[in-house]
Amino acid sequence: MSSWRQGGGLPSDVPLEQQARLAAGRCLVPGVHIRHAKYGYSALVVGAEPRCNAPPEWKETMGVSKLPRATNQAFYHCIVLQGEGRQPGQFTFVAEENCEVVEEEPSPVEGSMLRAFLEKIFVWEGATSDYLPTALLESILREQLFTGELFMNVLSMALEEDL
Repeated sequence: MSSWRQGGGLPSDVPLEQQARLAAGRCLVPGVHIRHAKYGYSALVVGAEPRCNAPPEWKETMGVSKLPRATNQAFYHCIVLQGEGRQPGQFTFVAEENCEVVEEEPSPVEGSMLRAFLEKIFVWEGATSDYLPTALLESILREQLFTGELFMNVLSMALEEDL
């Protein structure tokens, strides 16, 4: 694991640019607490897509083409915990370059619906101050990996079945 944290562990024929991009996203896994670099809200990473697969209208509205790496980066599905301009529980789709990992523990979650939702997909590990994926979220992530289905589609189907 320490090799991965240091950016190593990749085959020698992987181009340096790709190595840098892989190393940049190594900490952005489900349960990681982030702050949006531009908008400042606090959120948890729930899932990811290897690139921006949002509809063209959304990309235009959000100015994705104006980002330095545009669609050529991973995008993360996040659930907002707190922050101005975003409602707790709102899902956002965040470019990797706008994800800043927050080391400190997130503030307590407000709202029983949000808390209930988070308890379906995460387990709070107080000893390490981490949100860890539940079996449900792990199965959603596996299904996304093996089917190539979009994360939010798999999440929606799984939650409907779970209710």
